[in-house]
Amino acid sequence: MFAKAIVDSGLKKHGFTSDNITPFQMKKIINEEILPKLVKFMKGVETLEALGVGQIIFDVKKNILFINASFKRLVGLSEAVESKDVIAKAELEDIIDSILKGEKENIVKETELKTSKLRLNIIGGPVKNAQKEITGVVFFFQDNTMRAALDMEMDHVYEKLEEKNAKLNEAISKLESTGKQLRQSEKMAAVGQLAGGVAHEINNPLTIILGYSQAILKKVQEDDPMYKPLKSIENATGRCKKIVSDLLAFSRTEKLEKENIDINEAIDQALTLVQAWSKVKNVEVSKKYSQVPQILTNKNQIQQVIVNLCNNAVDAMPSGGIITITTKQLDECIEISVADTGKGMSEDVKHHIFEPFFTTKDVGKGTGLGLSLCHGIITRNGGTIQIISEMDKGTNIVVKLPITQAEPQKTEQSNP
Repeated sequence: MFAKAIVDSGLKKHGFTSDNITPFQMKKIINEEILPKLVKFMKGVETLEALGVGQIIFDVKKNILFINASFKRLVGLSEAVESKDVIAKAELEDIIDSILKGEKENIVKETELKTSKLRLNIIGGPVKNAQKEITGVVFFFQDNTMRAALDMEMDHVYEKLEEKNAKLNEAISKLESTGKQLRQSEKMAAVGQLAGGVAHEINNPLTIILGYSQAILKKVQEDDPMYKPLKSIENATGRCKKIVSDLLAFSRTEKLEKENIDINEAIDQALTLVQAWSKVKNVEVSKKYSQVPQILTNKNQIQQVIVNLCNNAVDAMPSGGIITITTKQLDECIEISVADTGKGMSEDVKHHIFEPFFTTKDVGKGTGLGLSLCHGIITRNGGTIQIISEMDKGTNIVVKLPITQAEPQKTEQSNP
């Protein structure tokens, strides 16, 4: 069919028909024009077949002029089939008309044929003569099933890689956080040893100064000119003793007695030391406790942490505010949060907040040891302490303690 179309095209070009052409003229046209076109076409057909590319050519009446074996295989055609069935099976109904009408010059689309279940790339375009007139339509079909499967597999691989990358970044972040905590712990331990040594050296002289000043004060009347200087010595020495006491507590590493405690009850008892001060400062204390299991820890130390955190929260709200204390269980730990509605902290302050002697309070109003002590206590109890704060948005200090309990002591039973 396609060869006949080429012959008719050659005759028409020279003004002949099959009825008025001589054998000599026919031979000349075949040798000079038709045969080269057929040879070129057949070479193209062989190349497409070798590549597994399907090809089909229609005339303007949608009759099949040429169809190769690869096209039949890809579309799932039998040897003898009508044009309309081919168009339907290849799902070309819409696009073949648009090309023949000149509405579309070229068409490229990807589709999955219902007949063969193959994923195919379809490329179509018009066939034109020397006068640029549309004389037919040609389509090329290429099997894209394997590539589509590979694309899906690659997408799956990329998803897995992104998931593993996210986990790796999370692990790196945790490792960096652990490294920071370790460096902070090492720094605190070194400062603690230094502070402990200094505190022990100056504790005895301070005790002597305080003792003598108090002994002299008992013998001096309040209207005596020496009373005020001696009272100042007593107050200043008492403050120094408090700092020394904090330093010793900070550097203390001996094993403390632990017991199973109800954390909510321990917090309530600690708050009795805070609430009178908080009321004076117009600060409300709100408690949001959850039912949590008992934990093995040192009760006095945990209460010391709560008192320190609450006192800091009160100081952060000079115009009044709310302290919210929350307890809840998270997996294998108990979380205690002490949140205030104060002025918050900058990133720089948060970076140094647990360092000994670092304070944002006015001179004479803080030693800078309170949060260092809290950090040391919580760390020695196997927990963590974290600051969550933004400027003008308050501060939330989150303490996490592991849920561990002492085993009940076994009582020996005597044999009857």
